[in-house]
Amino acid sequence: GVVPTTSTAMMLALGDARVESVTVAGAATNVVVYSDTLGAVGNDGRFTRVTNLPIASTLIDSGVGAPGSALSDGSASFAFQGGTVTIEVAGLGSGQAFFDPSTARLVLRNTGAGTSVTVSGSPGLTLTNFTITTSDDTSVGTIRVRAPLAGASNIVVDGALGVLEVASMAGTGRILVGGDTASMTFGSFTGGFLQARSVGSVRVDGDYGSPVAGTANEAFMSFLSVGAMTFGGSVRAGVSSDRAMGAVTIAGAADRAEFRAGESVASFTAGSSRQLVLAARNSIGPVRVNGDAVDTIISAGLDLGADAFFG
Repeated sequence: GVVPTTSTAMMLALGDARVESVTVAGAATNVVVYSDTLGAVGNDGRFTRVTNLPIASTLIDSGVGAPGSALSDGSASFAFQGGTVTIEVAGLGSGQAFFDPSTARLVLRNTGAGTSVTVSGSPGLTLTNFTITTSDDTSVGTIRVRAPLAGASNIVVDGALGVLEVASMAGTGRILVGGDTASMTFGSFTGGFLQARSVGSVRVDGDYGSPVAGTANEAFMSFLSVGAMTFGGSVRAGVSSDRAMGAVTIAGAADRAEFRAGESVASFTAGSSRQLVLAARNSIGPVRVNGDAVDTIISAGLDLGADAFFG
């Protein structure tokens, strides 16, 4: 979409924003159409058409110059943070990929659904402040990160993303996806922030949120809509969906966790709950807590808002 920053400046949000058509039967005076992509609007000379807007996220690649060593289909290894990082690319097609070890930045340009990228590290290597990003409107088929991410590590895809797999996510980094995603899988997600459009399924094999007592606001996931969510460990952080949320299954404890849906939650299961808030504007399907439930709120007909929190 288009983000207004001042009365005279507009910036593009993540995703492929488009205006397909605008019809004005009468006179059109001082009509300006802002969008990432214009459909039939582009054929009407009465409108001022603006598509070359700056991008709101500074993490998106500008598409200018060569931001590192060019990569081709196959694998390439680089000395990195005291170890070795290996990047394997397949299905690049007419797209481009670049990596600069000095900035810890992997850039994908004009790739598509057939492109897959796998990032691996030498034994014991954690990728700290590591960024994978795309240029405007670029989609990716698969991104796999087989080494832990820490610090301010980011994964940013402006377009659609088929599959995302991350060994573990910790720190203060962000995962941002402007288009739809089929599935996301994490070994653990103890710190960081995820913002995506519509995601078919999310799985966290270990803990979501920090196990350290007293830690707050260390992790959060927000979606336009999300399907089934499965957690193999405990959940100590928030999840927000502006629309529907699928079945939520937590093997461990829902401890200081918040789940919010702007529409409905299909079902909810947890090993135990303490200071849990489960809320949906419309309806909540079957809820089951296999152990104890303490200081727990379950509320249908209440929308907590995007932050999934009271107040």
